[in-house]
Amino acid sequence: VSLGRAANNRAALAIDVGDWTRAFEQLAVARQIYTHTSDSAGVLNALGQAALAHAAMGEPARAFAAVDSAIALARQVGKRSEVVDDLRILADLFRDAGDYANALETYRQAERVLDSASTPDLYARLRRGHAQTLMALNQSDDAARLLREALAVHEAQQLRHAAFDDRLLRAAVAQQRNRGGEADRWLREAARQLDTRDSPLARARWLLQRGQWLAAERQW
Repeated sequence: VSLGRAANNRAALAIDVGDWTRAFEQLAVARQIYTHTSDSAGVLNALGQAALAHAAMGEPARAFAAVDSAIALARQVGKRSEVVDDLRILADLFRDAGDYANALETYRQAERVLDSASTPDLYARLRRGHAQTLMALNQSDDAARLLREALAVHEAQQLRHAAFDDRLLRAAVAQQRNRGGEADRWLREAARQLDTRDSPLARARWLLQRGQWLAAERQW
Protein backbone atom coordinates (compact mmCIF):
# COMPACT_ATOMS: atom_id res chain seq x y z
CA VAL A 1 0.00 0.00 0.00
CA SER A 2 2.91 2.37 0.71
CA LEU A 3 4.01 1.96 -2.90
CA GLY A 4 0.55 3.06 -4.00
CA ARG A 5 0.70 6.08 -1.74
CA ALA A 6 4.11 7.00 -3.12
CA ALA A 7 2.78 6.79 -6.69
CA ASN A 8 -0.23 8.90 -5.72
CA ASN A 9 2.08 11.50 -4.15
CA ARG A 10 4.25 11.60 -7.27
CA ALA A 11 1.09 12.12 -9.32
CA ALA A 12 0.04 15.02 -7.08
CA LEU A 13 3.43 16.69 -7.54
CA ALA A 14 3.19 16.21 -11.31
CA ILE A 15 -0.28 17.78 -11.32
CA ASP A 16 1.07 20.78 -9.38
CA VAL A 17 3.65 21.47 -12.09
CA GLY A 18 1.41 20.59 -15.04
CA ASP A 19 3.27 17.42 -16.06
CA TRP A 20 0.12 15.60 -17.15
CA THR A 21 1.84 12.62 -18.80
CA ARG A 22 3.72 11.73 -15.63
CA ALA A 23 0.65 12.45 -13.50
CA PHE A 24 -1.52 9.94 -15.33
CA GLU A 25 1.29 7.39 -15.49
CA GLN A 26 1.66 7.53 -11.71
CA LEU A 27 -2.10 7.47 -11.14
CA ALA A 28 -2.34 4.33 -13.25
CA VAL A 29 0.41 2.73 -11.16
CA ALA A 30 -1.32 3.77 -7.96
CA ARG A 31 -4.69 2.40 -9.03
CA GLN A 32 -3.09 -0.90 -10.08
CA ILE A 33 -1.39 -1.29 -6.70
CA TYR A 34 -4.48 -0.24 -4.76
CA THR A 35 -6.72 -2.59 -6.74
CA HIS A 36 -4.31 -5.49 -6.20
CA THR A 37 -4.25 -4.84 -2.45
CA SER A 38 -8.03 -4.20 -2.26
CA ASP A 39 -7.39 -0.71 -0.88
CA SER A 40 -10.61 1.06 -1.86
CA ALA A 41 -9.59 4.29 -0.12
CA GLY A 42 -6.48 4.43 -2.27
CA VAL A 43 -8.46 3.84 -5.45
CA LEU A 44 -10.83 6.64 -4.43
CA ASN A 45 -7.92 8.98 -3.84
CA ALA A 46 -6.47 8.20 -7.26
CA LEU A 47 -9.83 8.79 -8.94
CA GLY A 48 -10.15 12.13 -7.19
CA GLN A 49 -6.65 13.12 -8.33
CA ALA A 50 -7.55 12.12 -11.89
CA ALA A 51 -10.67 14.29 -11.78
CA LEU A 52 -8.63 17.30 -10.66
CA ALA A 53 -6.01 16.67 -13.34
CA HIS A 54 -8.61 16.43 -16.12
CA ALA A 55 -10.26 19.62 -14.85
CA ALA A 56 -6.93 21.45 -14.86
CA MET A 57 -6.33 20.23 -18.43
CA GLY A 58 -9.66 21.63 -19.57
CA GLU A 59 -11.28 18.21 -19.97
CA PRO A 60 -14.49 18.59 -17.95
CA ALA A 61 -16.24 15.51 -19.36
CA ARG A 62 -13.39 13.25 -18.19
CA ALA A 63 -13.22 15.07 -14.88
CA PHE A 64 -16.93 14.51 -14.25
CA ALA A 65 -16.61 10.84 -15.30
CA ALA A 66 -13.74 10.26 -12.86
CA VAL A 67 -15.52 11.82 -9.91
CA ASP A 68 -18.78 10.02 -10.74
CA SER A 69 -16.85 6.73 -10.64
CA ALA A 70 -15.34 7.72 -7.29
CA ILE A 71 -18.75 8.57 -5.79
CA ALA A 72 -20.22 5.26 -7.00
CA LEU A 73 -17.31 3.27 -5.53
CA ALA A 74 -17.40 5.16 -2.22
CA ARG A 75 -21.10 4.43 -1.87
CA GLN A 76 -20.56 0.79 -2.81
CA VAL A 77 -17.93 0.24 -0.11
CA GLY A 78 -19.76 2.37 2.46
CA LYS A 79 -17.12 5.06 2.95
CA ARG A 80 -19.20 8.04 3.99
CA SER A 81 -16.44 10.64 4.32
CA GLU A 82 -15.12 9.72 0.86
CA VAL A 83 -18.63 10.11 -0.58
CA VAL A 84 -18.74 13.60 0.91
CA ASP A 85 -15.27 14.55 -0.33
CA ASP A 86 -16.06 13.34 -3.85
CA LEU A 87 -19.35 15.25 -3.80
CA ARG A 88 -17.29 18.30 -2.81
CA ILE A 89 -15.03 17.78 -5.82
CA LEU A 90 -18.11 17.36 -8.03
CA ALA A 91 -19.61 20.58 -6.66
CA ASP A 92 -16.30 22.39 -7.28
CA LEU A 93 -16.35 21.16 -10.89
CA PHE A 94 -19.90 22.44 -11.36
CA ARG A 95 -18.89 25.78 -9.85
CA ASP A 96 -15.81 26.14 -12.04
CA ALA A 97 -17.95 25.32 -15.08
CA GLY A 98 -20.37 28.12 -14.13
CA ASP A 99 -23.19 25.70 -13.33
CA TYR A 100 -24.00 27.34 -10.00
CA ALA A 101 -27.41 25.71 -9.51
CA ASN A 102 -25.95 22.19 -9.63
CA ALA A 103 -22.96 23.32 -7.57
CA LEU A 104 -25.18 24.61 -4.76
CA GLU A 105 -27.35 21.50 -4.80
CA THR A 106 -24.29 19.23 -4.67
CA TYR A 107 -22.73 21.16 -1.77
CA ARG A 108 -26.04 20.85 0.11
CA GLN A 109 -26.21 17.15 -0.69
CA ALA A 110 -22.70 16.66 0.70
CA GLU A 111 -23.52 18.67 3.82
CA ARG A 112 -26.58 16.47 4.46
CA VAL A 113 -24.41 13.32 4.35
CA LEU A 114 -21.53 14.74 6.38
CA ASP A 115 -20.96 14.15 10.08
CA SER A 116 -19.38 17.53 10.79
CA ALA A 117 -18.31 16.55 14.31
CA SER A 118 -16.05 13.71 13.14
CA THR A 119 -14.69 15.41 10.01
CA PRO A 120 -14.44 19.13 10.82
CA ASP A 121 -11.84 19.92 8.13
CA LEU A 122 -14.00 18.41 5.40
CA TYR A 123 -16.97 20.36 6.76
CA ALA A 124 -14.92 23.57 6.54
CA ARG A 125 -13.83 22.84 2.96
CA LEU A 126 -17.47 22.31 2.01
CA ARG A 127 -18.48 25.60 3.60
CA ARG A 128 -15.68 27.39 1.78
CA GLY A 129 -16.63 25.94 -1.62
CA HIS A 130 -20.28 26.72 -0.96
CA ALA A 131 -19.29 30.29 -0.09
CA GLN A 132 -17.28 30.70 -3.29
CA THR A 133 -20.34 29.70 -5.30
CA LEU A 134 -22.47 32.23 -3.44
CA MET A 135 -19.82 34.88 -4.14
CA ALA A 136 -20.12 34.16 -7.85
CA LEU A 137 -23.87 34.78 -7.48
CA ASN A 138 -23.22 38.03 -5.55
CA GLN A 139 -24.83 36.57 -2.42
CA SER A 140 -22.06 38.02 -0.31
CA ASP A 141 -23.86 38.11 3.06
CA ASP A 142 -24.45 34.35 3.03
CA ALA A 143 -20.94 33.78 1.67
CA ALA A 144 -19.44 35.76 4.56
CA ARG A 145 -21.38 33.64 7.08
CA LEU A 146 -20.10 30.37 5.59
CA LEU A 147 -16.53 31.64 5.42
CA ARG A 148 -16.75 32.67 9.07
CA GLU A 149 -17.66 29.07 9.92
CA ALA A 150 -14.84 27.68 7.76
CA LEU A 151 -12.24 29.98 9.31
CA ALA A 152 -13.34 29.11 12.85
CA VAL A 153 -12.84 25.39 12.12
CA HIS A 154 -9.47 25.85 10.42
CA GLU A 155 -8.19 27.98 13.29
CA ALA A 156 -9.42 25.47 15.86
CA GLN A 157 -7.64 22.71 13.91
CA GLN A 158 -4.52 24.92 13.59
CA LEU A 159 -4.56 24.56 9.81
CA ARG A 160 -2.57 27.67 8.97
CA HIS A 161 -2.62 27.44 5.18
CA ALA A 162 -6.36 26.78 5.08
CA ALA A 163 -6.96 29.74 7.40
CA PHE A 164 -4.81 31.90 5.10
CA ASP A 165 -7.04 30.95 2.15
CA ASP A 166 -10.15 31.70 4.22
CA ARG A 167 -8.84 35.18 5.04
CA LEU A 168 -8.16 35.95 1.39
CA LEU A 169 -11.72 34.95 0.56
CA ARG A 170 -13.10 37.00 3.45
CA ALA A 171 -11.24 39.99 2.03
CA ALA A 172 -12.77 39.34 -1.38
CA VAL A 173 -16.26 39.10 0.11
CA ALA A 174 -15.75 42.32 2.06
CA GLN A 175 -14.67 44.05 -1.14
CA GLN A 176 -17.75 42.66 -2.88
CA ARG A 177 -19.84 44.22 -0.11
CA ASN A 178 -18.10 47.58 -0.62
CA ARG A 179 -16.40 47.34 2.77
CA GLY A 180 -12.89 48.41 1.86
CA GLY A 181 -11.71 48.85 5.44
CA GLU A 182 -12.82 45.36 6.37
CA ALA A 183 -11.15 43.92 3.27
CA ASP A 184 -7.92 45.68 4.23
CA ARG A 185 -8.12 44.16 7.73
CA TRP A 186 -8.50 40.63 6.36
CA LEU A 187 -5.61 41.13 3.95
CA ARG A 188 -3.39 42.37 6.77
CA GLU A 189 -4.35 39.35 8.90
CA ALA A 190 -3.53 37.05 5.98
CA ALA A 191 -0.16 38.77 5.50
CA ARG A 192 0.73 38.13 9.14
CA GLN A 193 0.28 34.40 8.52
CA LEU A 194 2.87 34.32 5.73
CA ASP A 195 6.43 33.36 6.59
CA THR A 196 9.56 32.19 4.80
CA ARG A 197 8.25 28.62 4.64
CA ASP A 198 5.34 29.60 2.40
CA SER A 199 5.48 29.04 -1.33
CA PRO A 200 5.93 31.93 -3.77
CA LEU A 201 2.45 31.08 -5.05
CA ALA A 202 0.87 31.99 -1.69
CA ARG A 203 2.68 35.31 -1.69
CA ALA A 204 1.70 35.95 -5.29
CA ARG A 205 -1.96 35.28 -4.49
CA TRP A 206 -1.80 37.75 -1.60
CA LEU A 207 -0.12 40.40 -3.77
CA LEU A 208 -2.70 39.94 -6.52
CA GLN A 209 -5.58 40.42 -4.11
CA ARG A 210 -3.84 43.34 -2.45
CA GLY A 211 -3.46 44.95 -5.87
CA GLN A 212 -7.16 44.43 -6.58
CA TRP A 213 -8.01 46.08 -3.26
CA LEU A 214 -5.74 49.05 -4.01
CA ALA A 215 -7.36 49.47 -7.42
CA ALA A 216 -10.87 49.30 -5.95
CA GLU A 217 -9.95 51.85 -3.31
CA ARG A 218 -8.20 54.01 -5.94
CA GLN A 219 -4.98 53.99 -3.95
CA TRP A 220 -2.61 54.26 -6.89
